[in-house]
Amino acid sequence: MEAIWQIVIHTPVWVYLLLTYLIFIGINDTKTRVTKVRRIFIMPTILSALSLHTLATSDVDTGYLTIGSWLLGIVLGSILGWWQVKRLNIQVDKKHFRIHIPGTWSSMCLLLTIFGTKYYFGYVKATKPMLAEQLDFKVIVLAVTGICTGLFIGKLIQYIYCFRNSVEVNRVE
Repeated sequence: MEAIWQIVIHTPVWVYLLLTYLIFIGINDTKTRVTKVRRIFIMPTILSALSLHTLATSDVDTGYLTIGSWLLGIVLGSILGWWQVKRLNIQVDKKHFRIHIPGTWSSMCLLLTIFGTKYYFGYVKATKPMLAEQLDFKVIVLAVTGICTGLFIGKLIQYIYCFRNSVEVNRVE
């Protein structure tokens, strides 16, 4: 119990603020919403930038294995994200550039997974730097980062596909 308490009190305040914000976003995504098409680019763009930052700062001197795990994660995550949105009943309003997205818990789960894994990997890096330097740790970090980023990219691709190819439904709410 003491170890958990030490982790909690040594976590910077901004981490708790970020967690609160991610929960807020996740709760909003559980509700059916109508949003402008340009807004669906925000989360995949942010996560892609963070993912590239993780790749760039991961000391990829180990070469193809680490980069390959990241790319494989992106591809796998993209397929899963695409499939996840494909099952939803997406409706569009092309006249107003809006998209009607049914609420799901998937974004909440994904955001908390990303937060939890980044928090854990940061904890390991701070408390066990020798472990964080091992090849298998780097491969796992980059694969998880790639999968999580790919999920949002796949969802974005399917949203764009639905917007471009769906029969228009004028639904202004």
